[in-house]
Amino acid sequence: MSSEYEIFYADKQVEKQLRDLPSAAFKKIDRELMKLKENPRSAKVRKIRGKEDIYELKVWPYRVLFDIEDTAKRIVLYEVIHRKDLEKYLKRM
Repeated sequence: MSSEYEIFYADKQVEKQLRDLPSAAFKKIDRELMKLKENPRSAKVRKIRGKEDIYELKVWPYRVLFDIEDTAKRIVLYEVIHRKDLEKYLKRM
């Protein structure tokens, strides 16, 4: 049995956000997501204050918002967002 976590998309919007990224940004985020599968609570990950069970992975200039489900060994991606839009997004949540 693998000790790696699996990555899931919360909805099709997340998949579209990744697909629409510039190529260089997508490659950086993809590389970081592969690392996240091995260690979902790495030094690059922080829990978002005031939002229960939502974590943030910083991949300049983007932020990947996700949840970690330890019992199912899954990482659920909620949003891939440019850092300048993060504050507005969190207020809407």
